[in-house]
Amino acid sequence: MAKKSKVCDLLVDTVLPDLQDIWYRSKKSGRETGITMCYAPKSRRVRVTNLCQGDECSIDIPAPDCLSREVRASVHTHPNMGLAQQSIDDIKVGLHDNLRFMCSIANDTGAMLCIEGHDKVPSHVGARTTLRELNQGYDQLYDDLEYLEEKEGDTGVDRSYEEQAYLVLHQFLDRHPELSSCRVRVPERRRRR
Repeated sequence: MAKKSKVCDLLVDTVLPDLQDIWYRSKKSGRETGITMCYAPKSRRVRVTNLCQGDECSIDIPAPDCLSREVRASVHTHPNMGLAQQSIDDIKVGLHDNLRFMCSIANDTGAMLCIEGHDKVPSHVGARTTLRELNQGYDQLYDDLEYLEEKEGDTGVDRSYEEQAYLVLHQFLDRHPELSSCRVRVPERRRRR
């Protein structure tokens, strides 16, 4: 079982209004919305550095410009998703941008998943092997569901894909002790009177 990260609690305690804001913007627009952050582990201070908006299935978030004692992080939304999960592209960008943690929020439910890398991000060779392993899991899943869709028609295959992708990701996390994860539901922001 993957180690539990404390990042979710940290974000809810420090930048909840920002999480609620990107979730609200994304639900309203139907587009991925995200923020980058710099995190100072000793002081537990989180500083939001960028707000970005993409399209309905992708977002280009620039790497945050952090101080030397801070680590990089990001959170973005996934429109039309009930389960929060990281795509292979999310993980590739996280490794490329040397993010300490990255999170995604599912627009349909407000569920947030964060994946945190501990100590050092794996070497590029190790990262490529790790990504290849995860990519193979997603590819096999896609092939299986494409076959089912052709054989049985479109009977909830999208939801099935989402649930199976969730399992693939968590099996992957279980095999990689250098990673930890956490889940939390982002509460709706309160309406102003």
